[in-house]
Amino acid sequence: MDDTPQASSPAGEYFALRWETALEECKRHLNESDYKKLLELNTCEALLGNLQQLQANYRSQALVLNSKRIETSLGHYRNFTLALAVGSQRNAVNAALLWGAVNLTVEVCATHGSLFSNIVDMIADMGHDLEMFNSYDWVAAGEPQMEKVLVDVVVDVILFWVQTTRFLRRHPIVNLANSAWPTVCTDFDATLSRIRKHLAQLKDKAEALSIRKTALNAKQLSEVAPTTQAPEGSLPCIIIPFPRNAAFYGRESELLTIKDELNQKHGDLQYKILALIGMGGVGKTQTALNYAYDRVDGGVKAIFWINSETALTIAESYTEVAMRLQLEGAAADGAHLKNRYLVGKWFQQTSVEWLLIFDNVEELDVLHDYWPTSSKGSVLITSRHENVAFELNANTLKISPFTTEQGSSLLLKTLHRTSYSDEEKEGAEALSVVLGGLALAITVAAMQIRLKRMPIQRFVQSYTEKGPSVQSSSRIKNIFYKHSLETVWKTAFSGLDLNAAFVFDAACFCAPDNLPISLFEHPVSGLHYEDDSGNNYDVEDGIESLLLTSLISQEPETTDLSVHRVLQEEYRKWLGPDRRLASFRRTSKLLLNAFPHQKDGRSMHLVWSVCRKYISHVVTLADIFKRMFYKDLAEEDFHDFIELCSYAAWYLFEISSYKPCTEFATTGIEACGSNETLLLAHLSQTVGYAERERGHPKEAEIHLDRAKRIREKLLPKNHPEIANIYSSLAGVYVSSGKYDEGLQLFEDAVKIDLTAPYAEHKSIIFRRYLNMATAERLKGNPETALHYVELATPYILDSFGADTHFDITQICYRGNIAYDMNNLPQAQSYYEHACRGHVKEQEFHPAHICANYKLACTEIKLGRTIRAIERLRYTQTLCEVCEASKGDKGDTARIKRKLAQALLIINENDAEALAIKEEAESIRRELQGSEFENLPDNDFSYSLLVAHYFR
Repeated sequence: MDDTPQASSPAGEYFALRWETALEECKRHLNESDYKKLLELNTCEALLGNLQQLQANYRSQALVLNSKRIETSLGHYRNFTLALAVGSQRNAVNAALLWGAVNLTVEVCATHGSLFSNIVDMIADMGHDLEMFNSYDWVAAGEPQMEKVLVDVVVDVILFWVQTTRFLRRHPIVNLANSAWPTVCTDFDATLSRIRKHLAQLKDKAEALSIRKTALNAKQLSEVAPTTQAPEGSLPCIIIPFPRNAAFYGRESELLTIKDELNQKHGDLQYKILALIGMGGVGKTQTALNYAYDRVDGGVKAIFWINSETALTIAESYTEVAMRLQLEGAAADGAHLKNRYLVGKWFQQTSVEWLLIFDNVEELDVLHDYWPTSSKGSVLITSRHENVAFELNANTLKISPFTTEQGSSLLLKTLHRTSYSDEEKEGAEALSVVLGGLALAITVAAMQIRLKRMPIQRFVQSYTEKGPSVQSSSRIKNIFYKHSLETVWKTAFSGLDLNAAFVFDAACFCAPDNLPISLFEHPVSGLHYEDDSGNNYDVEDGIESLLLTSLISQEPETTDLSVHRVLQEEYRKWLGPDRRLASFRRTSKLLLNAFPHQKDGRSMHLVWSVCRKYISHVVTLADIFKRMFYKDLAEEDFHDFIELCSYAAWYLFEISSYKPCTEFATTGIEACGSNETLLLAHLSQTVGYAERERGHPKEAEIHLDRAKRIREKLLPKNHPEIANIYSSLAGVYVSSGKYDEGLQLFEDAVKIDLTAPYAEHKSIIFRRYLNMATAERLKGNPETALHYVELATPYILDSFGADTHFDITQICYRGNIAYDMNNLPQAQSYYEHACRGHVKEQEFHPAHICANYKLACTEIKLGRTIRAIERLRYTQTLCEVCEASKGDKGDTARIKRKLAQALLIINENDAEALAIKEEAESIRRELQGSEFENLPDNDFSYSLLVAHYFR
């Protein structure tokens, strides 16, 4: 067998030489028998078969267990070889030798328990690193320099296992545990280090290519839709949600490191990333805050603080950035997708120095859609998780607890006394020790000492006495922290008066930041407001007490409240099960009172701004519900929470956040238990709507059927909600091709609508008529479809006016009918009108995507293929931005297939077109599952991936 690749280029010559040298080294290290096995055992399956044979021969339990671990790890190696096949298009690498090399090492030590376990650990560790190359195979494809990286990696891996086999052959196993084995470990660490260095090279290249691709997309987008060009913005734009901390102490060396890593040199702007890593409460956010204000003082004109706890809080932060920069097209309500795009475009195009701070990153996935693709600027991340930095290929700075001296100094500074005795200084040092130097705990303890006017020594004594009983009851330990902090939390929490406890209760069951004090402004029916004295709770007094104890902070401009996540977690734990449940229910009632209510299928558009203030707090409450396993309790305990979920889920649906909407409504459904209530019907309908919008009619029908059954049982026959569920289910029938069944339900809904006065039904009945128009059009009856559009139009104009969303929608419907009747010039005119209207209102709305798609189809039929290609590329960008919120790539697949068709019209051998078509087909196969094989490769099959009214 010829294992040497052919050299057909300078890169090919490198591959051939590198491979020839590697084979010679294998021959030199191995005896003749081992070298033969290296070449012959050349598949993963053969290696697995050999493992099974070893198990049969030796019948060792340790061998069986370790073999199972190897089988799992080999999956990672297999993924690496797939990346190798894609990335090295010249087939320069014989990856088959990997299997033979690993097999040799396994055979040598398979019967030696502890040694074999160590080798298996190495196989697993290396496998995890190798699998990561699978994410960057596209970077190496066609790039000779990157192909060289892959060659170097596979040679390194093969030679390591070959050299390890030789080492094990030459050293008696019994001696390895002493002086010889560390040599193997050193070689392994060196090999992993080289692998990670090569991976970093690929990541850097991927980042550069992504910047290039995004810039190209932005250019194409601006050519087709000039209204969304990102200007320089309104500068200076400083968004920092917290005031400068006058009590900030220490961290001088850490701040110097941050400056060295992130500060830009004048005239030489670069792209820099740093992650601050450390346990909760150690001071990461305060250190980042101090650095941010230092950059303000240094003249940086663009500083953006992003609350990164969840995808929703990041989206809200990006919307604030877009609005504060005054980017053209930015909108405050329901436009997170467009705002994200506009800010991303600003990062690409701006020439000013900027600093972006992602604070409190809990999950790396939430950053994926918001990471700035730019060649310059500084990004600072705070997180409790070190893997965040590794995944982002970022440098890290660990923020450690204060030393005894530093903690003592912070305590004394926070106490604000003019002088301290030696005894007090000793007490401060003792308290610093028992609190482990944790900045948050020291600050809270200091405020307790100030408020109680207590000598430091006495506080330390009290703390020490209470500690054991508190610690013994704790069920949660922090593996990074050897001291117990429950005592300081208990001291702080138990000292709260009734007013402070009332406010803090709600703050600890909401999101950590931006809690509006308007939550407490109005009395809530059914909520106990009376304390023992008979007076009402004084919210202002409670907030003042909490500020004095440093348990909360308040934003000066907005007066919104914030509380540290560690304090929230510890307080909920401290409450105990019964009080925790009571606090959960009380917070549910407060949020239900504040969050806008939705009734009878009517839109919440006019109150989106209020919804936006509270949605992150509702999401946090729902997360607590899931984590506390409250779903096992009775439904009546959570009626307010379930009703709150129903309104919040509907709001998420209206702003096109379909995937979060579905997840959120499902939480509410779980809380309902087995009780078939009207709230369950409302939540089921919302999930059905979202699944229908995502092009999942079967899933939608399941939920809508349940909502229909419940409402028909509990409501009068002519109730508006009966009409709404009929209409919803009718839309699913139409999506599934059951046109007559759908039309009948639409007619039933219209009959119910007409029983109400005109003023009540005018803003809803037009939806039925437009849906009936779609059903008739898809049945092949364009004239009847036009009749229903004509019926809908007067209601739209009377309810909303001309050139509003629904007026633009009916114009697009007219375009669909004209297109089906082959009146292409008329269809083009309608679609162009719709595109102009939608881009002004909500550029990333599915209706705008549909209008652009249909206009491109029309342009292709009219012979304007180049223009259609430009439009489809623009529309593809819109779809890709929306993928995360929609939850799948159905819209993207439809656009890609049509783009491929257009490109093939220009050049029937276009390689890009063939690749795009294959991508589209792959997405459709994944989404349609078993139905894929029964559907033809045509426009209709791809239209099934979207809601019926976007077909």
